[in-house]
Amino acid sequence: MKGLFWKREKKPKYVTSINELLIFYTQCATCGELFRTVIRKNSELSQNFESENTYEVQKELIGSYCPNRIHVHLWLNQGLKLLKQTVTGGKLLTEEEYTRLKEEKNQ
Repeated sequence: MKGLFWKREKKPKYVTSINELLIFYTQCATCGELFRTVIRKNSELSQNFESENTYEVQKELIGSYCPNRIHVHLWLNQGLKLLKQTVTGGKLLTEEEYTRLKEEKNQ
């Protein structure tokens, strides 16, 4: 019976929902700068009626260390769980990765 059940691999959580906010974390591919981006659910989400009531978020981030632009496009379901994402110029981080990298930079 031991081999009948597999542990489902947990997907990384890139978007966090807190009250009326969505928060995601990114890192610049050029200089490594870290970003914590806050989205207001009631004003910054775009509803996509073509795709079964999903939501979209598009952000362009420019840091203070280099001129690189990070383009983030997120698609979320009705429960505001991440369905897919495209990120150019950087990468999405989990909150844990962001916290660890931030601590490493501060040492």
